[in-house]
Amino acid sequence: MGWDKGVTLIPSGDRHRRYRRLLQQTLSKLSSRQFFSLQQQEAHSFATRLLILPPEELQSDIRRTISSSVVRIAYGHIIENSKDSYVVDAENAQAKFGIAATPNVYLVDSLPFRTSFSHLTCESMDLIYLYL
Repeated sequence: MGWDKGVTLIPSGDRHRRYRRLLQQTLSKLSSRQFFSLQQQEAHSFATRLLILPPEELQSDIRRTISSSVVRIAYGHIIENSKDSYVVDAENAQAKFGIAATPNVYLVDSLPFRTSFSHLTCESMDLIYLYL
């Protein structure tokens, strides 16, 4: 399926070590302090929106708040609302990954020669690599 290029599912090796080193440098306890003010801003904005948003939009706004922090740290992009392309693409990729990672969802999963059919599901990876 091509998921082996994503940070969480890459096989052990040089690429895995490089990714782990980069993540450690950026997300260690000491390094993550640089993101405290950003997290406070997002929490403040979320609390403010809680006062004005209708209850049925709470789940969508929670996703937007989390996505906003992650996207801002990773890409420097500020998410204005839950319809932002970064949020929509992340939700689509997560949904497709959930389906693809579920055992025996596809008939090809039960075939011993299934690796020859892996290209059929590669279109699901488009959203993952869009921002890499």
